[in-house]
Amino acid sequence: MAVTCNDFLSLKSANGVALRAGKKGLGHTIHWFHSVEAVSEVRFLQAGELVFLTGISIGDDEEQRIRMVHEAAERRAAGIVINTGKYINTISERVIEAADSLDMPIFDLPWSVKLGRVTQELGQWIVKERAEEKNAGDLIKKILFSEINGPLSIDANLLYSQGLPKEKRVLSVIIPQLALNQAEHVPQSQAIDTAVERMLRAVGDPVLYLWNGNELILILSTAINAVDLVRVIKTRLFEDFELDSYFGLGRTYTNIADLRKSYQEACFACHMAEARNLFDENHFVAYEKMGVFRLFADMKDSSGLRQYEEEVLGPIREYDKKNNSEFLETLRIFLEENEDIVATCKRLFIHRNTLAYRLKRIEEITNRSMAEAESRLDFRIAFKICLYLQLVDNEK
Repeated sequence: MAVTCNDFLSLKSANGVALRAGKKGLGHTIHWFHSVEAVSEVRFLQAGELVFLTGISIGDDEEQRIRMVHEAAERRAAGIVINTGKYINTISERVIEAADSLDMPIFDLPWSVKLGRVTQELGQWIVKERAEEKNAGDLIKKILFSEINGPLSIDANLLYSQGLPKEKRVLSVIIPQLALNQAEHVPQSQAIDTAVERMLRAVGDPVLYLWNGNELILILSTAINAVDLVRVIKTRLFEDFELDSYFGLGRTYTNIADLRKSYQEACFACHMAEARNLFDENHFVAYEKMGVFRLFADMKDSSGLRQYEEEVLGPIREYDKKNNSEFLETLRIFLEENEDIVATCKRLFIHRNTLAYRLKRIEEITNRSMAEAESRLDFRIAFKICLYLQLVDNEK
């Protein structure tokens, strides 16, 4: 598991170090550390770095330390370690208040504690954990993306030690702008990753995740409320980075090898979330809630679906093309509004007599009666097939 600010307190070489502020930020991951002696140097900080400050340059200048706390928080630093006893006597209440308001951990490192030993032990720990995380990530990629024939040979203990739950499901998060404007977002990538990491740590249960281009793949336990997590991630990505996101959730499995199946389900659900009229306000679709679309996805050959869709909707589509009419759209909205005449007219900005005329013409064109439940069901299924085929064709 990644090294956090809370772990920093458990270093053998850090005996005597005390937390002075920012308790809520103890879950921040420490990606590395950086020594900063002037406020102007904070601009070189990377997200997730632990800042060490001896005070050689700023001494006991309280205002500069407060400013440093704010700028470190803005750059999503992991925390700040202040070396007290020589250049900085104490950590003032104002510095503590500023750090607490920003959930920025402030550690008091007495001058008597050997700073070099602390950074050496911390660095070794980070490198070790990073190597294990990479190995675990490579194993997960092997499971998700490789075509596996025969028994799956992986180090399951490594995955479980990294927080893989017994009952697991995959949440796929697509962030389209990261692909469209990749160059623009490269400078933000570390900040986005750090923000995601902090959100996931706040969940409580460990969450394994990895990036695949503009896709964020999360492995969740059943104890995690996926709907709430989706809401938090979507809000944070939009408010902090102005990024839109779409979410798809696969089904739960126990066998590690079935992660691939859950991932494929999550990907399909995520594509459905991007499609019109199929998502909730959070652009989130769970595979198990997709109804008839699951049947379509399980079909190896879509030729039968294409034929069915063409037989039901083809005559209307052809009529619209020849007469520059909008009968197909009218029918789609009428069904979406659960055959509510008032709601349909309001949405189409037409008179109810116009709607009645169009529905009558649709019956004549298709030789199907809207009064028959079977006909209406045919139309509904055909529209779902049409949407599904659009997704399939777009992926080719």
